[in-house]
Amino acid sequence: MRRALKRLGVLTCLLGLTFVWTATSQGAERRRKPGEPHAGYAYPAGGCVGTTVRVHIGGQYLRQVEDIQVSGGGVEAKIAYWLPPPRPIDAEFRRELARRLRAARISKSPTTTGQARRPRPRKEGEKVVELPKHPLLDRIDELSLDELDHAQRYFFQRIPQVQRKRAIEETVRVDLTIAPDAEPGMRDLRLVSKSGLSNPLRFRVGLLRESREREPNGPDIQPGALESLPVVVNGQILPNDIDRHRFLAKAGQKLVLRAEARTLIPYQADSVPGWMQATLTLFDAEGKEVAYADEYRFDPDPVLFYEVPRDGEYELEVRDAIARGRDDFVYRVAIGELPFITRVFPLGGRCGELTRVEVEGWNLRQTSLPLDTRACTAGLRREAWRQRDALTNEISYAVDDLPEALEAEGNDSRRKPQPVKLPLIINGRIGTPGDKDVYAFDLPQGGEVVAELRARALGSPLDSLLRVLDAEGNVVAWNDDHVNTGLGVRGLGLQTHHADSYVRAKVPKRGTYYVQVGDVRAHGSADHAYRLRISRPQPDVELYVTPSALNLFAGRAEPVTVYAIRRDGFDGEIEITLDGGSDQFTLGGARIPKGRDRVEMTVTAPTRKSSGPVALKLVGVLKSGGKEIRRDVMPADNVMQAFLWRHLVRAEQFSAHVRGNGRWVPIVTLAEKKPVKLRRGGSTKVRFHASRPVPTGSVVFGVIGGPTGVTVDRVENRHDGFTLTLKTSR
Repeated sequence: MRRALKRLGVLTCLLGLTFVWTATSQGAERRRKPGEPHAGYAYPAGGCVGTTVRVHIGGQYLRQVEDIQVSGGGVEAKIAYWLPPPRPIDAEFRRELARRLRAARISKSPTTTGQARRPRPRKEGEKVVELPKHPLLDRIDELSLDELDHAQRYFFQRIPQVQRKRAIEETVRVDLTIAPDAEPGMRDLRLVSKSGLSNPLRFRVGLLRESREREPNGPDIQPGALESLPVVVNGQILPNDIDRHRFLAKAGQKLVLRAEARTLIPYQADSVPGWMQATLTLFDAEGKEVAYADEYRFDPDPVLFYEVPRDGEYELEVRDAIARGRDDFVYRVAIGELPFITRVFPLGGRCGELTRVEVEGWNLRQTSLPLDTRACTAGLRREAWRQRDALTNEISYAVDDLPEALEAEGNDSRRKPQPVKLPLIINGRIGTPGDKDVYAFDLPQGGEVVAELRARALGSPLDSLLRVLDAEGNVVAWNDDHVNTGLGVRGLGLQTHHADSYVRAKVPKRGTYYVQVGDVRAHGSADHAYRLRISRPQPDVELYVTPSALNLFAGRAEPVTVYAIRRDGFDGEIEITLDGGSDQFTLGGARIPKGRDRVEMTVTAPTRKSSGPVALKLVGVLKSGGKEIRRDVMPADNVMQAFLWRHLVRAEQFSAHVRGNGRWVPIVTLAEKKPVKLRRGGSTKVRFHASRPVPTGSVVFGVIGGPTGVTVDRVENRHDGFTLTLKTSR
């Protein structure tokens, strides 16, 4: 018991205090504990409905993985085997293994390119070398071509020390069976071991036939042909690697080649720019480059469009733009006459109202599509539409609860503005280079007015510039790029360039005012769409919790960080509660004080272990304008990009895994329910109740995540618990 009680923490905030019965680390994000599974990549990172796909997952601490959790349902997993990090092998073993792998490959595919040299027959009396016990070698003749490729790399590839990444050197093979009626889309995949849950990996459930690259397939080797289109090609860019894929196309086909790389692994901490920067190059039968793409607008994942001029063979080349390579440089490329939306207008709709948007693009069968505005909570949504046996690309759109209107052209100056009545959301376009849209509105009295523009967050290429002008044309306020400050992170999701604008301006008197919208670079086209909200402030908040998975011992607590993105000047207090299905868990320090953007709280596990991962849900409760508002707390992970920047990346589910037996753990609570107020330069006593005696002499007390200058000065035992004296510097 003394060993288990080695460290005890006290988590404080300016107006609240929570007791933490655990060892924790300080910083923006909790460190992963030794033994907890870490998932670095999955290859392939997707599969087709109605199939079973063998997935190779690289990571660390994977030996005890016993299950796989896939969000969304319809996917069943079975662990095949675990592989330790590769080790050097001696020359005799290398020769025998090379011979066996070559023989197995030829037996699977006698015409495999680059493998024509058959193994030398064994000489009479030649020593037979026994292969050691190993999951890849115990059934070498049963391995698939993909597994033989992996075995070749695993035992023979020499990776320079500078390119090694120990966090992905262990691997586990998993068979994922995807039901025919499984919902297509992106899922979260987590490893479950005796030590708990791993971080999530992205796994795509799709509708198209899937294929894997066959090594070797570089520029100097004729690649094997894909059977037919459409198809999704899965591959990895390894050190010094360039992949080529050959296919037949017919004249008149409008091909869309859509890559996913950064989408699969959004941020890598130890690479620059922080993700695989894939490029696509298309060659004709004569080897002439006919098309190239290294991005799609501001998305690093490229999309290549090509109308085939004549029948023949074509080759697609996939590489990393800056010639890097590693096992976790995983990609997927969908090839075929696929539906792809390039233009949407408007970029959203009103809650509960039927909204159809105009769409343009490649291989679309409809020119308008419906948006889902049901079960409305205002915010951003993503959707892909099914077209026969294929899905369009996912489109972002906004759902709001204010009245909506369309821009009326001819509103390009203060002399000819478009009059509007507040509050309102305007759907418009910067239709031509240099265009500016101007809206006029009357304010019966002074005060605050908000102009918020969404474009880049909804997939529009517009880099907005927003100005609020008075009746004489003077600039009251303006903004180019709006970035949330105070969170301790650079951004949310996949956005790394915050190009949308936001203005909250104080106007001194009644009168007519104008909002002017333009593009910073004076660009413009029918694609440069936006949604502009003009209204009085509407205080609100958006909430996130990290990490998205908790690994707890029964009866003990783990810290979580809750982030509050405050909207339109809201600075009130926010209560956080555990909602349905979470009765046996308790939440400590569940208050975000006034004006704070980030607070550490604790989740305490029940005293018995769980049979598997448990889904938790947090809800924030706040008061604004005399009304009580409830907002779901969205699970996310605080991840690093390129050695420096940190981002919150959404997860599908907030999960907890409880192990051990916590019957011996004392239940500790604050003696008073009121917030603890700390006096600057003074001392404050805080009393705790405990369900059993706490051996305070064996426990280290410390302040975690509290204000600077707060320390634990003294600990006193009581008959029903103990008292801490907190000392505060001046």
